[in-house]
Amino acid sequence: MLCENKMITIEQATPADCPVLALMNRQLIDDGGDDSTMADPQLESRMYHWLQGDTYTGFVFKLNGETIGYALIDVSERWLRHFFICRIYRRRGYGREAVRLLMKHLGVEEIGLSCLTKNVSGQGFWRSFQHEAYSTNFSVQRPDIAQLRDEAE
Repeated sequence: MLCENKMITIEQATPADCPVLALMNRQLIDDGGDDSTMADPQLESRMYHWLQGDTYTGFVFKLNGETIGYALIDVSERWLRHFFICRIYRRRGYGREAVRLLMKHLGVEEIGLSCLTKNVSGQGFWRSFQHEAYSTNFSVQRPDIAQLRDEAE
């Protein structure tokens, strides 16, 4: 069932979108299991900085005029930094349609992205597309950190 015959549109995000994008970013952080302690005003400020900078372009997805998701793209690298669809609109085809609209708008046939390990539903979503894994990211600690902790105790 693709989008239940409701119209999804894509628009470039503006600074006026930052408050709602920050709230969605908080949900995306929660979905990813990230333990970020950034407060909503910090997330809004960061989003504003990203939209005003030269690296990222933001897009909002709207359903009948209501913002239901967003994407943050490093257009020069064709890298999807954030992709989010509100929980109440998931598993109804809106995410897939938003990806289609985004890629069509960007004029690309493929785009790179990463998905946090703890974001199991996000991984399932991205695996539903034809894809090719081309890297594995690691977060490693300095080898002597554990030893230093043991010595401190």
